[in-house]
Amino acid sequence: MKTIEKLPKGYKGIATIDMHNDKKSTVWVNVISLLVVLAMIVPMLFAVPIGNTYDFSEPVWLVTVKIALTAVLAILYLSLHELIHGAFMKIFGAKNVKLRFGGLYFCAECSDYFGKNPYIFMMFSPVVVFAVVLSVVCALVSSRWFWIFYLIQVINLSGVAGDIVAACKLLKAPKDILILDKGAEKIIYEQKK
Repeated sequence: MKTIEKLPKGYKGIATIDMHNDKKSTVWVNVISLLVVLAMIVPMLFAVPIGNTYDFSEPVWLVTVKIALTAVLAILYLSLHELIHGAFMKIFGAKNVKLRFGGLYFCAECSDYFGKNPYIFMMFSPVVVFAVVLSVVCALVSSRWFWIFYLIQVINLSGVAGDIVAACKLLKAPKDILILDKGAEKIIYEQKK
């Protein structure tokens, strides 16, 4: 089952994944994110020193451009990440996909109900797409520009922590569940027998 527009009879809400109000999940998300950031940055500092990219002996305007470019690419990444979620929602048949800015985050949401496997696929699609693209870019750019793109990769892979926590909850759920994605809140429905 890909998506359906209306919740079928006999389905009842059994759980909610709400990263804003579930303190235990929030702690796990932050711990996983921090571990990913450390695991990616610390070894890379020895392989490609960050001073190669952000070299303060270069002209001030160039360092400023590199820092600004990093910030702009981070914001662009967050937008494209959610656009990919929205695109996969559409691919799986969602009719009413909305992209919105929620204060501290962008999110894709819709009023359709997703089957378990398509939803998990859709959840991880942006991370996989960007992991591949950014790995290629990082391999091709010189060390003078490397950290600009590598930091976006760090954001990409550390940002998957929330998806990992949500996927762990979904994998424990029965096979025939339906998921309603309301942005930061996901509601899981199960058919009552």
